[in-house]
Amino acid sequence: MSNPNDGLLKELGISASPDDAFENVSTEDLAKEQMRIDNELKKLELQDRLETMAAKKRKLEEKKREFDARNQAIRDELGRRAARQRMCGHRKGGTTRAGQRDPLPPEGGDADVYALIKFQLPTGDWMVICQRCGAEWFPADPWTGKPETVIGGISHSEILMYKTDNTAGGASQFKFEDNRTPAEVERDRWKPPRDENGNEVPDIRALPPNAGRALHPPPAVRATR
Repeated sequence: MSNPNDGLLKELGISASPDDAFENVSTEDLAKEQMRIDNELKKLELQDRLETMAAKKRKLEEKKREFDARNQAIRDELGRRAARQRMCGHRKGGTTRAGQRDPLPPEGGDADVYALIKFQLPTGDWMVICQRCGAEWFPADPWTGKPETVIGGISHSEILMYKTDNTAGGASQFKFEDNRTPAEVERDRWKPPRDENGNEVPDIRALPPNAGRALHPPPAVRATR
């Protein structure tokens, strides 16, 4: 015979069949047991959250170490390139030293011509590339206001006049028109890089070879436009 309360119990999600284990347990003791179990569940949930947070923290720290190592490797490479480009004489000639990886001495060759490739850009301006150290010189950019490249104390205007017997290259020439609004011109205006404290970061490649300044790049540079 069905209990008239079965419908209400079912609606409340309560089993209509009593648990024999609770037959001789008082209501007060059942309430205490319920509170104890609820506290244990909360402890388990807290432990789970803490373990999840710890796992996330370990993963974050692992990624940070990975990124820091990668960033340091990039900084080291930039430092090596800066040193090589600042010290390079950009001349052809010279002899290889024993045990040296570079095909020519870094301080420069001894020929009266330079190991430079001059390439005319679509704008009509010229860029210059050193075959020895990979340095690249560009003229001042009239569209952004970025100044001409200076490497090892030698500006683009100066390196462009250096004598070389390499054949110059070039691209098709185009006529450029500036249709930007004043706001877009200001948006594109070149700004020198700054460190995380907002201080301007000088281009260490621009310094003369014996300027006595550190060759390493700054620890952190904030990108600006």
